[in-house]
Amino acid sequence: MTISNPEQYASRVQKVSKNPDAGFYFPYYLYTPSAAQVTNSGNETLDAINPRPLVVGFRTWGSAAERDERVADARAALTGGSKIRAIADELQTPAMVIPLPSSTDDGRFELLDRSSLRISEPPYERLDLQIFAMVDDARERLADQPYDIAETVHLDGFSNNDRLCDQLSILHPERINAVSGGGDGFHTIPKREYNGTIPVQSEPESTTLEWPVGAAGLEELIGKEFNKEAWLDTAFYYYIGGEDQGENDKSTLTNDYIHAKSYGNFGEKRQQLLVDIFGWDQVDERFAISRQIFETVGADATFKIYEGVGHTVTRGMVADITDFHRQQMVSTYPSGGLSSATDEGSDTKSTEQASDADSSET
Repeated sequence: MTISNPEQYASRVQKVSKNPDAGFYFPYYLYTPSAAQVTNSGNETLDAINPRPLVVGFRTWGSAAERDERVADARAALTGGSKIRAIADELQTPAMVIPLPSSTDDGRFELLDRSSLRISEPPYERLDLQIFAMVDDARERLADQPYDIAETVHLDGFSNNDRLCDQLSILHPERINAVSGGGDGFHTIPKREYNGTIPVQSEPESTTLEWPVGAAGLEELIGKEFNKEAWLDTAFYYYIGGEDQGENDKSTLTNDYIHAKSYGNFGEKRQQLLVDIFGWDQVDERFAISRQIFETVGADATFKIYEGVGHTVTRGMVADITDFHRQQMVSTYPSGGLSSATDEGSDTKSTEQASDADSSET
């Protein structure tokens, strides 16, 4: 491919302001690599891929006092030196970072929990749909690039942002091709009922795996059931530091321990269910059970522990994460310069939703 006006395609980071008419009430930042970097990098395999996925990351805040810092972090993440920028440069594809509230000062919700999905007024209405409204807005802004942008995205997050990516993968798997996430042990169970077919720390009294522990109740909350087929077609890379265990007081459900933030908004019944299934210790129990559950249900998932590492991201982790996303991009999206992301159906995932999320597991 020869670019006659390369100056039009210089790399840049731009802030996109909130646009309620387009369905989102918060800004986002968009990184567009230069055309030369994308289409003439010297890597023939990557150069030929079309369409290309957006890489999407997040910066979340739990109180109004944190908002300005997280918004600034979102821009800084795309200017260089961050994990999300490293992934985008490895894949030679655009990236966006979305700053969003994970909670409010009055604790109305936590990430995409039941309370969040029930909010019906702006600016917090259906944050999950706002995220994909931003993705679609970014795709339109990238329409003049010398490549197409895929409908499916690559997600990346760490700690609280990993949990957000995990929840999005259950809510909208048809829009997601790959997810990398770290610093978190518990992952949402891709089932609606516990029937003894998945490993647990202890037998739970409740068998209904209500959101966000599992996928039960989604039809009531978002108007559609869990799309298991599309979820099974999503690739996951989950990682954690071996020293990221946490020191927990296991005598009470409401104690303040590392990564307990999202537990507090579950309600006592769901909180007890989560502890029964996953346990308390971040690495030895929760991460181990998550891995076993994903293996049991047939997920395309890698779980890796980095020994000697705490609650942080190392260069070695970043190298493995970028390699994961590169492999998923090469294996999913076609080479040869398709004129449209949907011409050959290569960027579509099943929209058929299982009438029974457990039907194909027995």
